[in-house]
Amino acid sequence: GRATKAYIAVDAETLAVVFVKDCWRVTSPGMEKEGDILRKLNKAGVRNVPKLLCAGDVGGDSTQTTKSYNLINKPWRIGKRPLMPHTHSRQAVDVVGKTVHEVTSSRQLVRVIHDAFIAHRDAFVLCRILHRDVSAGNILIGRDGGGILNDWDMSKGIDSACARQLGRTGTWLFISSRLLDDPEKVHEVQDDLESFVHVLIYIAL
Repeated sequence: GRATKAYIAVDAETLAVVFVKDCWRVTSPGMEKEGDILRKLNKAGVRNVPKLLCAGDVGGDSTQTTKSYNLINKPWRIGKRPLMPHTHSRQAVDVVGKTVHEVTSSRQLVRVIHDAFIAHRDAFVLCRILHRDVSAGNILIGRDGGGILNDWDMSKGIDSACARQLGRTGTWLFISSRLLDDPEKVHEVQDDLESFVHVLIYIAL
């Protein structure tokens, strides 16, 4: 929903293969950049997450930002769907992973999800950050065959009580039942833990 594109790239100096994510990030108040979040996780020694190589908004001082948000109160606007401002952003990380769908055995499936669970635990305990979008698309298989918990752009510090976006955060197929039942429920750690169970059952089946 944010025009995200993914590229495999090569560092021209080191010839290392890296992963580049190009997207339009939400820039509403309180939304932290994914690159800044990864930087915190890396600094704290969180295991099984991508290592940030570089990140920033496209355009430098003249960032590319959507204009539609500034027009929502115009009299000629049709419809009432809320709009959020977005900024064009890119980041590069060291992990070029395979999807969790590409596991070769039930043993590897459990290992990959367990490794992602360790990443989630480390982030929660060491950085007080909750991922909030645990899904089959955000768990990758790393170069060593283990798991990587990816896509931290929807994560949030557990000390932050304010709502940053309209609507529910997460991938609907894997959201906890309590979050689906109650649109006003605060996203808690147990909701993410339930999402891990949904991913395990989904991929196993």
